[in-house]
Amino acid sequence: MSFLRARDYLPQIQSTILSQLTKGDPLVQADAEENAQEEISSYLRQRFDITTAFANTVVFDPTATYNAGQLVELNYQAWINQNYQAGALVSYTDGNAYLCTTATVSNDAPGSNFWALLGTNFGLCYIAYPYVQFDVNKGNYAVGDIVYWKNNMYQCLIPSAGFGHSALIQFEAQQKVPLLNIFPDDPVNGSTYWGIGTPYSVANVLPSQNLQNTSAWLNSNTYAVGSLVSYNNQVWQSLVRNNLNNIPGTDIINWQPVNWVPGDNRDRSLVKNMVDIALYTLHSNIAPQNIPALRQKRYEKALEWCMAVAKGDITPNLPLLQPAQGGRIRIGGNIKLENSW
Repeated sequence: MSFLRARDYLPQIQSTILSQLTKGDPLVQADAEENAQEEISSYLRQRFDITTAFANTVVFDPTATYNAGQLVELNYQAWINQNYQAGALVSYTDGNAYLCTTATVSNDAPGSNFWALLGTNFGLCYIAYPYVQFDVNKGNYAVGDIVYWKNNMYQCLIPSAGFGHSALIQFEAQQKVPLLNIFPDDPVNGSTYWGIGTPYSVANVLPSQNLQNTSAWLNSNTYAVGSLVSYNNQVWQSLVRNNLNNIPGTDIINWQPVNWVPGDNRDRSLVKNMVDIALYTLHSNIAPQNIPALRQKRYEKALEWCMAVAKGDITPNLPLLQPAQGGRIRIGGNIKLENSW
């Protein structure tokens, strides 16, 4: 598993040339990618959540459990005319990936009732965040609001207080103003403001699951754990055995929203620049005195991007650290006074 996938290199280098650089050894390529990741991280970790930003891209496994934000690829061996057991994963000539749901014989090709469609072969998809991510500086959470924070769902118990002008004056300087909210996982006050939270993960949901192929929720039904329903333009999964009238979305105990989103949730600039640095590293391993001018130029451009991000001139679509930290220049002063006579 790695942040990059093999197809990320295709826009920049032919696979045959890449194989020559790595000498067919995947560990050589993995080592170059690790070096590239660390080089980029040295610039970005002061502002961004590097662990989340460089999360691994994995091949989808229907038996696995996934956290929010997890990116998966549908990449499987081509179907051949043979018997398959339930659980087999294949790509087919129609360009799609399939899961075998019932044991087949040789003529039961994908597209029949023995197979479930997963999506486009080599396609990417990811688990969407179930609720808006907690923002410590938002300042206006109300009782009942639901947020997502570090693989858990939380429901607000005490509203955000915020600070009026009179309160701000008491802090004397902007730097002394405390954070506007309590983190849900704060060891002292988190449970008071947000409760203990409910872990969020998704299992037994195929990437092809959507509103069109999910039965609507009915308040006259009782649902088993793991059941899927559609309600209010959203697919929901039951967390407990649900009795009547437990409406999806009103709490974090009975239901959780689930949604596989087609596409790539990685920052494209991050992917491109990491590939450039990895390729430069691979060339350096072979002939450090004879690196192609193109690779040298793209490596230098990648470093320029890293420095611009570190300075704040560029803001990529990466998760920011909360609270903000690592600023090179801190600007502040006394709270503005508003006196009247």
